[in-house]
Amino acid sequence: MSMRLSCSIACVWLACAALAPASDALLLMDQIGPDGSFQQGLSNNSTQISNFYASAPQYDIAVADDFTLSEPAILSTVEAALFASNASVGFGQITALRVNLFSTQPSALNVLVGDVLSHDIPISQVSLTSPWTTSTLTALASVDLSASDLLLSPGTYWLSVVALNNSFSTDFGVLMSSFAGTPGDDDARQVGSGLWGGGGDRALNADAAFRVNGAAVPEPSTALLFGAGMVLLARRRVRWHQAGH
Repeated sequence: MSMRLSCSIACVWLACAALAPASDALLLMDQIGPDGSFQQGLSNNSTQISNFYASAPQYDIAVADDFTLSEPAILSTVEAALFASNASVGFGQITALRVNLFSTQPSALNVLVGDVLSHDIPISQVSLTSPWTTSTLTALASVDLSASDLLLSPGTYWLSVVALNNSFSTDFGVLMSSFAGTPGDDDARQVGSGLWGGGGDRALNADAAFRVNGAAVPEPSTALLFGAGMVLLARRRVRWHQAGH
């Protein structure tokens, strides 16, 4: 088989994979726990603030945590257990959530925009389940990112979920997790402004309460591959005869 034909069949394989039925859902990262309770999932007294003030960028700060993929996957949803410091206001001052994915550990200087993904989701499009734990100041935020069709190659990624907020009357945070989930390696970091107590770039010695769901890259069906291969072989035979062989 010629190199040209081999490359053509490989291209058809990729096209068929894109047309194949969607694969089963995959759990790419889970540091929230089975039911979200403080007893089985989240720490009751360890919360790190994750703020984004559009009017005062010098205070931008986030919590980032990593997960590693051994196989490619398509991103579907991102979830985060959030905390609001103001009981009377709650989550009403959040205008949007920003989901960032980084290919390397983010520093205080590049915490705002992920190089793999940086997407602002209006709060009206975020599913907030509240009260979610025994505290009325917490909520599980779920963001649907399936429309992005983002294919994640094998490797390590860093995730942050940031509240977009223009008020200083409420601080928003990401809960720390005591659930030994995936990856459960206690290496979340707080990055961003050094104006907050303990900010800048520091290890938290805990996991951030994040969950990432995806889907496996679908395999092309045997029938599609066989049919595509036969079409390519037929076209090659026609060209061979037209060339006078």
